[in-house]
Amino acid sequence: MYQFTKQKTKLDLVRDQLRKDDYAVVSAFDETLFDRASGGDRQTIESSIVQIVRELGMGQIFVPDLYKENIDKNYTNGAKFNYVGGPAINSSHPAFSVSDALEMHVDGSLNDPGEVKYSLLGCVSPAHEGGDNLLFLTSRLFEDLVASNRLNLSPMLNQSALRRHSTVSKEKQYKDGPVFLRANGGYISRYCITPRDEWKFERVKGLREAKVDFEASITNAYIKRVSLRRGEILIMNNMRISHARETYKNSLKQVRFMIRALVK
Repeated sequence: MYQFTKQKTKLDLVRDQLRKDDYAVVSAFDETLFDRASGGDRQTIESSIVQIVRELGMGQIFVPDLYKENIDKNYTNGAKFNYVGGPAINSSHPAFSVSDALEMHVDGSLNDPGEVKYSLLGCVSPAHEGGDNLLFLTSRLFEDLVASNRLNLSPMLNQSALRRHSTVSKEKQYKDGPVFLRANGGYISRYCITPRDEWKFERVKGLREAKVDFEASITNAYIKRVSLRRGEILIMNNMRISHARETYKNSLKQVRFMIRALVK
């Protein structure tokens, strides 16, 4: 007797890759993956982001109030997208309007752990030179180390271990929380090492040693490099990976312009 199975669509394969790797890269111009979108690159990428979030049941695209209340209109487009570079190159954001490298972080500085489930970055135009994205599979490394039972990483679970500061508000805001949080049989990651992040070594006993041991365990297997080309969309599980950006250079003809969407 024959057993018929439903053939997997490309969206199914993207869903599988996200589940397996915690990130995926797709092309907004792939007509076998997305409905044909009219308009220029920006409109095509934005409509593709909306479609993939809807089709994969990822959640709701939103712009945190922190950005809507404190960033000029060049950076925020309504209730869905943030612009990184491009029209936001002269915005007030201290990270997205500059070409310096960005250290490892998760998106949603002042949100509760796990509230920002996914972060998507669509490339309207890559930089003339540089600007690669580095992904750190932080939850996977932490889970592997916990399973090995070799190190004492429990201080990283302390609710006061990591304080994240806002970067754009007129009055400094902050959010205390753990570096990792137990959830759904695994761990949610808040691993961030930017100048705006405070690891509370003086408050949490053994935290400094845990951080040193954790970072000494990083190998190439947990670091992925992604060079986005025009029209490509990087989908990241913001609950399980941290990401960084390398320094880049623009030219008169080629300016880095990314569209960011956060999903809750």
